[in-house]
Amino acid sequence: MAIYHPNHQLLDHMPLGYVEHEMVYDDHHQAINYRYIYVNPAFCRITGWKKKTVEGSLVKDLYPEVQQARIQHYQTLFEGRDVLDFETYFEKEDAWYQVRAYRSGEQRFVSIFFNVTDLKHMNQQLEYMSTHHLKTGLLNQQGLLESAFHPTTGAVCLYISIAQYGDLQNFYGHEFVYALTVHVAKELSQFHTHDDFVAQLGRSHFVVVLSASSQVGVKSVKATLSKLMAQPLMIENIDLYITLHIGIAHANQHTQTTEKLMHQAQMANKQAKNSDQNRFVTFKPQFHRTLKQNITLAKKLNDAITFDKMNQVFQTIINTKTNQPMFVESLARWEDDTYGPINPTMFFELAKRSYLVPKLERYLIDKTLKHYRAWLKDHDAVTLSLNLSPSFIIGEQAVPTLVALSDQYHIKHDDICIEISEETFMYDHDECIRIIKQFKAENFMIAIDDFGSKYSTIGLLDDVPFDVLKLDGLFAQNITSDNLHRLTSAIIKNMHALNKHVVAEKVATKKQAKALIQLKCYLHQGYLYDRGTLLKST
Repeated sequence: MAIYHPNHQLLDHMPLGYVEHEMVYDDHHQAINYRYIYVNPAFCRITGWKKKTVEGSLVKDLYPEVQQARIQHYQTLFEGRDVLDFETYFEKEDAWYQVRAYRSGEQRFVSIFFNVTDLKHMNQQLEYMSTHHLKTGLLNQQGLLESAFHPTTGAVCLYISIAQYGDLQNFYGHEFVYALTVHVAKELSQFHTHDDFVAQLGRSHFVVVLSASSQVGVKSVKATLSKLMAQPLMIENIDLYITLHIGIAHANQHTQTTEKLMHQAQMANKQAKNSDQNRFVTFKPQFHRTLKQNITLAKKLNDAITFDKMNQVFQTIINTKTNQPMFVESLARWEDDTYGPINPTMFFELAKRSYLVPKLERYLIDKTLKHYRAWLKDHDAVTLSLNLSPSFIIGEQAVPTLVALSDQYHIKHDDICIEISEETFMYDHDECIRIIKQFKAENFMIAIDDFGSKYSTIGLLDDVPFDVLKLDGLFAQNITSDNLHRLTSAIIKNMHALNKHVVAEKVATKKQAKALIQLKCYLHQGYLYDRGTLLKST
């Protein structure tokens, strides 16, 4: 028989579960049980109990498994606590409820049940999203770092990246590389076990972490990766061979965190990217030393730019008909107090990797134009030949920077010849030509530098609106070779027909100079004529 409650009409229609309990004590006034005094229909619907069964019953009669700790928890309401809040799960409804309890009498307390299943599921989904890669279902970096994995001696981390991912996306499109990523993720997911973990970092990087007790083994993972590279993958009905770079790190007594182990594998991965032969590279302690040196050099480069510690060499390009300079080329030089002379190719690559290219280029252009103005006071008028790095040109800063600085120093645009290396066209051929046309629109001259060294194609000469063709030093060095002699002759004749200047670089001997003159290449640059004038920072 139901126990009467004065507000039963209100509570019977309440959508929340409502229960009133009476605490039961032993002879020592210790709480040992509690009785259900009143339950509303919503509570019965939640639990599956019938009202007549519950009301008047003790909790231990209905739930023999209830812990004494739960009873003691409710007892705190009679010891000065105002309210209790906790979550509980009802198996019958497969639902989670937030329970709020408060004291309602001398030995009585009330519990109200709020259904929080949707919120619980939402929180679980948000937690999943914060720890997993949504497209592939693999752990992300946060999920990997929050996993139960702790590297001990014998554990191994493999850091894997898909080579030329950006190029594949530009050519085939987003959907294609998405399918490629899913395919690689699926192959790697087989190694995700209770003890081993697989994660995806970003779009094209994956991490496999094998515990010391792993049943998988590094050989098995390497075999799968080798197979991925050896056989064509069918992606969007296209047979595609992919290249993977894999860095491997083995945990030891000094590798105390997953993050550190993964960082070592990532450093090895970078070494694999720089290797033309080895796709698998194992971490070595000297990688740390190389990284520290790179950081040190990057800081030194930044300081050299900021405090004007770089020098320049002006080397003339001679017209052998008149024996007078026609161009003067500016060459950057950097000599560090600790490391000595730094090769220009090295410090420009360092600037690129440390995101200092815009700062370095603007500094060198400003410095060159300033020296050029001073140079003209003591020399006959010659055209300034100015090198710009590929990444600076493609970065959209070249034209506005050069226009602003040349105007600042009152140097006419047609007195400046922009040297653009063939390597620049490898970045983005169409974009490079678009920027060259912008230079031409501002009346700058254009030279194709190092022609014949890397990217050479006769088609390039038709596409690019250039004024000067600079033959790479290999032409002068090998001019006595019959094949190269004939090729050089054909290029020079073609350039003369187009009314273009041809400059032979790195002319070092009279024999080379004579052979080039016989081919009617009259503009020479090299140590035979000028070893360069060093212009130090002031």
